[in-house]
Amino acid sequence: MWQDFFSDLRGGFWRFWCQTRILFGYKVVDNHLCKIIDLLSCKKIGVLSDNGVLELAFTSNMLDILSSNQCELCTSIVGFESDYLDIKRSIAFFREEKVNVIIAIGGGSVLDASKVVSYCLVNDVDPLNLRKIRVAYRRPLPLICIPTTFGSGSEVNMYAHVNDRENGVKIGIKKDFLTPMVALIDPSVAFETPAYIRYFSAVDAFVHNLEVLSLSREKSPIQEILSLKGLRVIIDNIQKFIIDIDQESAYNIALASLLGGIGIHNSRTGLIHTMAIPFAHRFGLSHSVSIYPFILEIVKFNWDMLGHYFGETGCDDFINMLIDKVLFWYPTDVYNIEISDDDILWMASKCMEDRVIFKENPVKINSDTLVSIYSKVFECDKV
Repeated sequence: MWQDFFSDLRGGFWRFWCQTRILFGYKVVDNHLCKIIDLLSCKKIGVLSDNGVLELAFTSNMLDILSSNQCELCTSIVGFESDYLDIKRSIAFFREEKVNVIIAIGGGSVLDASKVVSYCLVNDVDPLNLRKIRVAYRRPLPLICIPTTFGSGSEVNMYAHVNDRENGVKIGIKKDFLTPMVALIDPSVAFETPAYIRYFSAVDAFVHNLEVLSLSREKSPIQEILSLKGLRVIIDNIQKFIIDIDQESAYNIALASLLGGIGIHNSRTGLIHTMAIPFAHRFGLSHSVSIYPFILEIVKFNWDMLGHYFGETGCDDFINMLIDKVLFWYPTDVYNIEISDDDILWMASKCMEDRVIFKENPVKINSDTLVSIYSKVFECDKV
C-alpha cells in the first residue's frame, strides 16, 4: 500500500522512503555480514545467485565467511533477466529446505528474482500474479542483497521483474513489500567484473538518476539533490572506472548506482526505459544494453523541461558532454540490428501500455511521438 502514495511536486506534496538498511564500503561483507546474520538469528541461509557470480573470488570469500560462522547454506541459481522457471524452482527448493533468510548476490536480475522469491516463499502466490497483490499477507523472508554490478540499484528499491521466456511474457512489479531488508554494497567486486558489464551498468545508473529529474510530478527535493549528485559522480568517474579502474572510481560509481536506485524507489523510471523495454523484448537484448540508443534523442526531446537542472549549459553542449564523457563506448550489437517499420509500430504500441509515462513525461507524448523517436533513433548510421 505504501507505493500508492505519489509525490506531486508541482502540487506541493512529496514523500520519500528508504526502508533498506544500507551498509556501504570496502570490506563491508567481511566485517558486517555475520553480524547481521547473528542479529537475525538465522542459520539456514538460502543463497540466490547465477553461475557467473558463483565463480567470483568475491562470492567464494562470502560463502567461506558464512561457513565459518556455522551457517548452513542452500544455493539456487536464477538465469537471464529473472527467469520465471528458475524463480519457481528456487521457491520450491528453499521452501523444502526451510531456509529462514535469503542472501542474494549478483546483478539486477538476481536481486529482482530474490525479492519475488522472498515474498512467494511465505505467501502462496504464483510469481506472475504478484502484481495483483496489494498488501503482504505475511512478511517476506528477510532478504539481504549484495550487488555485484552497479547500475540497477535493485538492492534498495521496490521493483522486480519476472521473465516467462516460454510464453514471451516479462512483467514488471512495483510493491513496497518487495524492498530488501538489508543492502551490503562493497565496491571491490567491480574489479572482477568485465569492462563491458561495468560500462553498461554505469550507464544504466546514469539514466536512473537522469530520469528521476525528468519526471513531471513524481519526485521530491531529496531525490533531486541525490540524482544531481549521482549524475556528477558518474560523469567525473565513468571513464576511469572503465578504462583504468581504481578504488576511488569503483567507490564512486557504486555510490551513484545506489543514489539512482533510491531515486527510482521513490518515483519510477522515465521515457528512456519505457521505450527500451519493448526494444529489449523484441530483439532479446539485456536491459542495460537496450537503453543506450535512446538516451541522446530523449534528452533532446525533453530538454526544455530538463535543462534548468544544468544551469547555463545548453542542450547541444550537454549532448556533446554526454557523447564525450559518458556514451563513449558504442554497443555495436545494438546498432547492427535491422529495425523495420513493423518493429517500430509494434514497439510504439507496447509503449502505449505504460499509461503513467503520459502523465510523468515533461513533454507531451502520443503514439505518433513514440514512432517519431524510434524512427530517429534507428535512422543513425550502423557502426
